[in-house]
Amino acid sequence: MCGLRLGRRGFPPGITLENILWKQHPRNRRIAEVFARCGMVERSGQGANRMFELCARESKQPPDYSGTDDYEVFLTLYGKVQDPRFLTFLEKIGRERQVSFEATDFITLDLINREEKLPQWARDRGLPGRPSNYKFHCLEPNS
Repeated sequence: MCGLRLGRRGFPPGITLENILWKQHPRNRRIAEVFARCGMVERSGQGANRMFELCARESKQPPDYSGTDDYEVFLTLYGKVQDPRFLTFLEKIGRERQVSFEATDFITLDLINREEKLPQWARDRGLPGRPSNYKFHCLEPNS
């Protein structure tokens, strides 16, 4: 587990936990440009998307902003793989089907695997709200 406190203020204006994947508002454009030039981001405003995607892709807990308030952003990242079978499933389906998943695909699959309620943006993609019937039964140890 790694915790990081960022900034002297909370999220930038208009950014919330509910829209952090869709809205961008860099607090300092020069710092954002430096990160882009160093290859740390492909474009401004994609840091949260990449963190959520990589955590889902690696079967790790999603980024946790629960300590965030109006004065500072507190981010916790977890390094432990939560479900090695889910990780194997993602690798297998990617190889077999030659598909490219988007960040939202990885995040949605991760939510389904953890049997968590899907947010509105995932339901808008045509999935029901509570994925209790979506358990990945194909994740047997020898599959």
